[in-house]
Amino acid sequence: PVLPGIKGIKLEKNLYVLSIKIENDKKNLRVDRREICFIKFILEAYDGIATLTTIDAHQGIVMLRIAPGCEGDVEAVLQGLKKDMIIDDSVKYHL
Repeated sequence: PVLPGIKGIKLEKNLYVLSIKIENDKKNLRVDRREICFIKFILEAYDGIATLTTIDAHQGIVMLRIAPGCEGDVEAVLQGLKKDMIIDDSVKYHL
């Protein structure tokens, strides 16, 4: 059976290559640039919920790619971090 977002290519008798398309939510944030590494390490501690990419280190703009189904967990982490630092999630930044 074919599942949505999954394509299979048969190479040999019992050998397939699967291509899975996973859509990630993206969220741009502006943070104190001195906190970028700390936020990245915190998110990495929650294995697989999101990745952080620095867009503009000088301005403190980062992009989060949030794994499907982890939006609530990421939001909870960000709310916890907001108690100790300024995180602006109203940033509109286009690559």
